[in-house]
Amino acid sequence: MLTPTWDFTLPDPGTGNFTFVDFGTLCADDNGHMDIANADLGWHAVDGLFSTQSLGHAPAGTPTPEQCRDAARSRAAGNVPMRELTVGSAFCVVTSVGNAAWVRLTRVQTIKGDVDRVKAEGVATVWVKTGS
Repeated sequence: MLTPTWDFTLPDPGTGNFTFVDFGTLCADDNGHMDIANADLGWHAVDGLFSTQSLGHAPAGTPTPEQCRDAARSRAAGNVPMRELTVGSAFCVVTSVGNAAWVRLTRVQTIKGDVDRVKAEGVATVWVKTGS
């Protein structure tokens, strides 16, 4: 089942703040209130974009849920440094509950000219796993 797309912001992490994203609740938390165990995507000044689950490079065009799950598992991205993120960068994530999320960056802005400090905006499409 497809959920509506969700626009989100990954704020400037400053000198070490984390932002965690939960695609189940469509929540991006940069206040430290989300437990990393509930996070599907992370954002950090040193680590860049990362996942505690599976994160893989994805096609720019919307994949099917199966293609997204496959990309998350077989096209592993690991930690993606901020300097490598551009408008149109796309990733697939398998969430902590087995859903698939396709994430595409729509805006990438360096802070004070520092390529390692980036504020990004994106859109996510989440497919909720049905059945067993």
